[in-house]
Amino acid sequence: MYKTKDLIILALLGALMLVLQVMMSGIPNIEPVSFLLVIYTLVLGRRALVVVVVFNFLLGLVSGMGTWWFGYWIVWPILVLVVLLFRKIIKENFLGWSIISGVFGMLFGALYSIPYIFTVSTTFALTYWINGIPYDLIHMVGNYFIMLMLGKRVYNLLKNLVAKYNLGTKF
Repeated sequence: MYKTKDLIILALLGALMLVLQVMMSGIPNIEPVSFLLVIYTLVLGRRALVVVVVFNFLLGLVSGMGTWWFGYWIVWPILVLVVLLFRKIIKENFLGWSIISGVFGMLFGALYSIPYIFTVSTTFALTYWINGIPYDLIHMVGNYFIMLMLGKRVYNLLKNLVAKYNLGTKF
């Protein structure tokens, strides 16, 4: 069971992701969401899934809950699960997290197109994904360099805040 204080912090982290995504929306496929979810998951463990739920609902409220929205319900939980799987192997090696972030950026379009298989057609999903590959390449490079340049610093900042304000360590 979550403490009220923990739920408020998780909700604020989700809202922060939304605000930063909207602020950076003018730059195609350079976004802070992947970066922050990796950092949140490293520090907060599976509680980052609560942040994903908050972010997805807020994004749906701000931008509408069209067919495009369902892709985020697949993509972001997968990223959290990947980080949970690799965090004991990669630990605090931010070159490793940069590579994971870059690979995720490249796979983003493929994962995001999954709902279109069920809502439109397999052909549409495949076409959507292939047409988006140039943007996935940008996403890959952006994710890689954002994590490489800021990962360790933001990770240490969040880890210290969690410890300082006793936000719980049993994740």
